Amino acid sequence: MREAALQGAPALLPGRASARLTPNPADKGIGLELGGAVAINLCAAVVLVAWLWGGSLELTVLGGFLLWTLAALLVGLSLVELYVQMRCSRR
Repeated sequence: MREAALQGAPALLPGRASARLTPNPADKGIGLELGGAVAINLCAAVVLVAWLWGGSLELTVLGGFLLWTLAALLVGLSLVELYVQMRCSRR
């Protein structure tokens, strides 16, 4: 169980790295504002989908359904966050 958790941890490193590079309009610096959350969520969703699609996982039907639902929710949440960020940046 611990090995599976450790395999997923490096998957979020690209998301954290890209989140640190997103501009933060509040202080004109860089930070983990809404753009950072979008980057982390999208990286997590991409890694999860790649893991589900390409991995030879032995999941139950319910387990597969839950993980695919989680991936869809991450992408959906990211799209909502991008929409909100775009609306706030116009003002």
